Amino acid sequence: MLALLLFFSCKSNNTKGELIGAPGQKWFSEKPFGMELIPSGSFVMGKSEEDMASALNAPTKTVTVKSFYMDNTEITNAEYRQYVNWVKDSIVRVKLAVLADDLGLTPEDEGIGLYAFKESDTTDMTPYEKYKFYNAPTDPENPYAGYTLNRTEDIIWNTKDYPDEYYAEVMDQLYLSEEEAYNGQRSFRVKELKYTYNWLDTDAAIAARSDNRKNYIRKEVAMVYPDTTVWIKDFAYAYNEPMHNDYFWHDAYSDYPVVGVTWKQAQAFCHWRTKLKNDDQRVRGAQTVNPDFLQRQNGNTLLEEELKAVLTLGEDLICWEIMVVLWLILSLKEVIMLQIQRYILWKLNLMQPMTTTCTTWQGMCLNGPLLPLIQVLMNTCLL
Repeated sequence: MLALLLFFSCKSNNTKGELIGAPGQKWFSEKPFGMELIPSGSFVMGKSEEDMASALNAPTKTVTVKSFYMDNTEITNAEYRQYVNWVKDSIVRVKLAVLADDLGLTPEDEGIGLYAFKESDTTDMTPYEKYKFYNAPTDPENPYAGYTLNRTEDIIWNTKDYPDEYYAEVMDQLYLSEEEAYNGQRSFRVKELKYTYNWLDTDAAIAARSDNRKNYIRKEVAMVYPDTTVWIKDFAYAYNEPMHNDYFWHDAYSDYPVVGVTWKQAQAFCHWRTKLKNDDQRVRGAQTVNPDFLQRQNGNTLLEEELKAVLTLGEDLICWEIMVVLWLILSLKEVIMLQIQRYILWKLNLMQPMTTTCTTWQGMCLNGPLLPLIQVLMNTCLL
């Protein structure tokens, strides 16, 4: 009987007994908006002079860097504000939906009920959606983790148009009190703006050789709003109060690079950016983007280990990123070359521990002891 089933199952797929591969969708590479393709290449990495001390801390090896896309400019204030506004919108919707759920209100009740969780009405749910809703895993920290926000209703920001007092109660909690505000300006509590996401620590899972996947899912919570005080903290003797007050939110600076963003915030932004892309891909039925933008949290690659080993004041400069720049310099446009140079400085900031006061340079936080080294790097890259 089993042999008969296998015979008919193999016969029904019309492969004529040949190995033709599993069927799949056609895939075409799409150039992301505002990005440029950095071609792949190989170079020799390691110390070129004789290893007198036999330390073997940087043996010579050939390394291949695969091609990748990079933004042709820094992330602008306008682009980062899109991220801030998305998080702000989501947090307001969560607060409204939770209160609507506590009051037992649904969209039929209008007012704050229009922003109730979609699961408040299971009439239009598919069988699978109902199954997932009633069997969702419980999260003690967030009992509403399995619920879906209603994003069809626009958030009302004008106080004159608030639909009811419950809506006003939620919104008032998210803004600074009158005692904290000044000049009659109503400001949002930026400390409420937090982005939460999960990622899989594959390095730890592989090292432990464990089959329990959930033990290696890490949860990250990052503040969203940039630190606008860097304009004053990093320039003690400059009059930068206008930049502190206007730089991030004013439309005059929309196309300027965002500043005051930490590495952890940058990771969260990248996760959101990939999520934004994948949400659209799913709607269009296209394949999602692999979120390999994330820097590994634990452990470093061989390239990073060598970079940490040789980037000290007094040792020879053997920086693999400089080699990549020199190799790519013939094929890149001037704007891409400038972005690569800034990428080098950004990497240096990751490898060097924060021990002294930071200096803001073109939207990045650089350590004081690295400034002489940075000058050497810039001179090398601009050859």
